[in-house]
Amino acid sequence: MAAATSTCFKCGSGFPFEAPVLEALNQKFHKECFTCTQCNTGFSDNKFLKLAGDPYCSQSCIDARNATDVCAGCKKQISLAVSSLTALGAKWHNECLRCKRCNATFPAGKFVVAEDAPYCNQGCVDAGQPCGECGGAIEDGGQYVVVNGSTYHPACQHATQSEASAPAPGGSSAAGSAEVREATGSETCCVCSGTLVGTYLLALDKTWHEECLKCLQCASTFPRSPFHTSTARCSATRSA
Repeated sequence: MAAATSTCFKCGSGFPFEAPVLEALNQKFHKECFTCTQCNTGFSDNKFLKLAGDPYCSQSCIDARNATDVCAGCKKQISLAVSSLTALGAKWHNECLRCKRCNATFPAGKFVVAEDAPYCNQGCVDAGQPCGECGGAIEDGGQYVVVNGSTYHPACQHATQSEASAPAPGGSSAAGSAEVREATGSETCCVCSGTLVGTYLLALDKTWHEECLKCLQCASTFPRSPFHTSTARCSATRSA
């Protein structure tokens, strides 16, 4: 077999002696290499459509090539060469899908959805709600308190707190509440000594995992709701 006399524009390989050479678009191709840019099928009777110097087998393939996805975040086209993801019924650049509250991305692809918007966790959802008393926004990084499913500025919650202090058996009690705060990575839980990540509770001048703040009497947790402190039972303290 003789050496190749030229090379195929698509694959770069040479043409064996007396092998058929297809010439199109001012280039040379192996017959099997000259295919539709979109679907990669060959052309019957060597007939094709041309767009931007590339061959296509039909108008539908040209339309499909032009129909690129648009990112729901930045509204720019998503190139086939970059990574993207599908979430909330739309396409996104990886870096464009962010928490509505803190603007963080989701490296693990996990997030919480509230009112059709993505959030890092439930803490970010709560922090993004308006104050249940004054209706004002809770600023990014600001402190807030969640009581009975509603979010408050601490001052607003303290001013309007109406929960009665129910005495515990064998001693006096007072109403207490926990503030939800954003962890910085330096805080530890006063019960398990574990590092606090995401959001944590500040109660009784101590820091807690939500699951570690429990009733001394019945071991129930307080799902971001008021509790009673007591010198006897049913006080929020270190769990056994």
